Amino acid sequence: APLPPRAQEAVLVVGAGLSGLAAAHRLREGGKRVIVIEARGEPGGRVRTLRGHFDAGLFAELGPARISDTHVYMLHWLSDFNLSLEPFAPDKASPVLVLNGVRARTDNEAERERLAPDLHPDERKLPPAGLLLNYLNGLPDELGSPDFNAADPRWAAYDRVTWPDWLASRGASKGAIQLMMLGGDSTTFSALFLIQQIMLHRSQRSYMKIEGGMDRLPRAIAAGLKNDIRYNTELTRLEYGPWGVRATCRASGKDETISANRAVLAIPFSTLKRVAVAPAFSPAKRAAISGLL
Repeated sequence: APLPPRAQEAVLVVGAGLSGLAAAHRLREGGKRVIVIEARGEPGGRVRTLRGHFDAGLFAELGPARISDTHVYMLHWLSDFNLSLEPFAPDKASPVLVLNGVRARTDNEAERERLAPDLHPDERKLPPAGLLLNYLNGLPDELGSPDFNAADPRWAAYDRVTWPDWLASRGASKGAIQLMMLGGDSTTFSALFLIQQIMLHRSQRSYMKIEGGMDRLPRAIAAGLKNDIRYNTELTRLEYGPWGVRATCRASGKDETISANRAVLAIPFSTLKRVAVAPAFSPAKRAAISGLL
């Protein structure tokens, strides 16, 4: 006799940021039934574009703002959803740097010197990007590999010092270090983390952005998932066992239960810590999850 048809496997995806949306999209392509729950009223997570607050249709990015031509996976996603790219900055303009209340154009050496008057002579002709490449010169190419293993003991020395202390150890002046940290306070960051990020981008030729706003990508993925996403639905409890998973969620002030075969948690670890999990994750598993997220 023919076997009865197998029930379609259901996967609960918690979080409709880019990670959760990408997971749900690929799982559905693989024939799974997906249920996505999102605590907010819109998709995107940390990819947020602020609209409706500026004149002439202008908008601001509150999260990721640019894409490198080395971001191969991202370029594939944009192609899949027919989203266009445009230059991150105007071609006929020069970025303006602001440091300690002083403004300077990057293409004006005299203005750059006023930003950081204590630059070494060999630093004065270099913009911030040039300074970065100068002080990373000579490092092993392996540090820029997508398959880089940060746990290798060879890199422990880089991880024990902060980014500014490492730059100082390479001979960078205080002013140069300040210029290289413009745009984000990386004072307490591990030198290894920053080195890897910069090395990964060193071969890129240009930065781009999604035409019309970075949130167009998560919104496009979410549109394809349609009714499989439940917004304003917060996970409060997760139970798992041989029978699968059961999620208790709060939506519109009421609790409801969602059952599935498996669950994908695509939320920050700080959020996961507020969720009751049964049976509870062991300290080792929690530490592993924290490391992954």
